[in-house]
Amino acid sequence: MARVIEKMTPLSLQEPGCLMYQAHRSLSDPRLFFLYEQYVNEAAYQAHIESPHAQQYAWGQGIPHKDQS
Repeated sequence: MARVIEKMTPLSLQEPGCLMYQAHRSLSDPRLFFLYEQYVNEAAYQAHIESPHAQQYAWGQGIPHKDQS
């Protein structure tokens, strides 16, 4: 996840609607992350989650998905 955040941060900050994209990692549990993101509006947030980099890194590599079948 740390590598995904390293890739996502500069790409997300370049988005026109992104005001803040800041990751925090727990000192007591290095597997625990908190992401603080702020966008100018809901449309900017939707553009972010639909962006190619979010699809590739966040949804494709960072966030685990259970097989729904």
